[in-house]
Formats: sequence, structure tokens, C-alpha cells
Amino acid sequence: MKKIHALTVMALVMGAGFTSCNKDKTDDDLIVYVDAYSIAKMIDGTPRTAYGFYAQATGRLDAVKAYPPGDSTPIELKSFENSSQTYSYEPVREDFLSEPTASGSFLFEITHAGGELIQETDNLQPVQLTIPEITETDFNTSTLVLSVQWSADTRSDALVLMLLNEQEQAIYSTPLLSPTVTQINVQSGDPNWTAPARLGDVLTVRVQSVVFEEGLGISSNFPNFNTVAIGEKVIV
Repeated sequence: MKKIHALTVMALVMGAGFTSCNKDKTDDDLIVYVDAYSIAKMIDGTPRTAYGFYAQATGRLDAVKAYPPGDSTPIELKSFENSSQTYSYEPVREDFLSEPTASGSFLFEITHAGGELIQETDNLQPVQLTIPEITETDFNTSTLVLSVQWSADTRSDALVLMLLNEQEQAIYSTPLLSPTVTQINVQSGDPNWTAPARLGDVLTVRVQSVVFEEGLGISSNFPNFNTVAIGEKVIV
């Protein structure tokens, strides 16, 4: 089952300038930030939606489960890159449905490394975002510049452009961009690269529109997301 939005939230969190948890805190001072959000994406040419979940703590965690409104079946979050403090759930293709994601209170059950069970909630009222459309990609083999143009919903709070390799690993990610930005040139010396790309590599261009929860945007220590809309295009 293919993961649809690997690194989506982490790229946005890093783009927002989120700082890591204070390592001087003890597990007795544990604070857990939780987030349930909606993801919109085209699947086989049809717009579909799914839930994403994210949790980050100031101390060690053993397990995190999330319960959508009115659903007694938990969704188990997984450790992000073997972190004991960061857990996420990345929806697979089968999670994306034609029905809109529900509004309501999402319950998180967090198991502290010491065995204590903590409950947190996150309220979600998803907004409707138009899924970004990547309208043009052009790679200049002389200058090694990739030009990307797109159309996206200007009602979002921000945009992020990413390049993914064939393993769906992010090798390039911009900081948060204004939702009115419609074009960017990706250059070889750009500081936003996290890994190199080579001529002939198959890459996925991803444009993500994001809406933050009201009052919990990029100025917050833990950016809380409402809706992420993802547009993609594969290039060679």
C-alpha cells in the first residue's frame, strides 16, 4: 500500500520554523502536541480526501492512537524516523475516499514511556481547498534550472514546493511561500536541497497548499494544520 504524503507534515513544520522539543525537560514534565488534519489529493483523476495525524512530545512516547469522531476503531500512529518523541500517520491510497473528511473532536490516546496514559483532543473543521495543478515544468539542460509553474487556491495560508525521488523521499523543499506565488526556479546551488538529483532521475514535483487552524498558525511553537491540498506531477 503506497504512502501518499510521506514527509508532508514534517516539510511544512520545518518550513514554518518549528524548533525541536526542549531536551532538558524530563518525562515528568511531558507536554504532547497533537494534530488531526485533512488531506486532499487527486487519485486516478478524482479528488479524494483522507485524514493525517501527527503528535510531538517534549519527552519519550511508547504509543499514540487517534480516534476520528464517532469511530471506536483507533488509528495507530507510527514513530517518525525512529523518533521517540514524534509520531505520525501517513494515509495510504486506500484511505482516500470520495466523501469529505468529517468535522469534530479527534481523541488521541498517548502512552507515556513510563506507562502513563494521556488523552488529548484536537478539533477539526476542514476547509475546502482547490487541489493545486502543476501547469508546466521545464528543465534547462544548459543552466540546470528546473522551472515549475502551477495554479493553486489563494485562500490557503501558504504553499510549499517539494521534489521527491523514486523512493518518495523529499530531496528538495522550500520554506513556506505566499499562496499567490505561481512559479519558482529550482537551481543546483539552491540551499533548499537536502540530497542531490542527477540527470535522468525520475522526480515527482509536489505543490502543497496549507491552511492552519485559526490562531495556531506559523507563529505557534507547534503549527496546527487544518487542511493540506496536494498536487503532483512526475518528471524525468
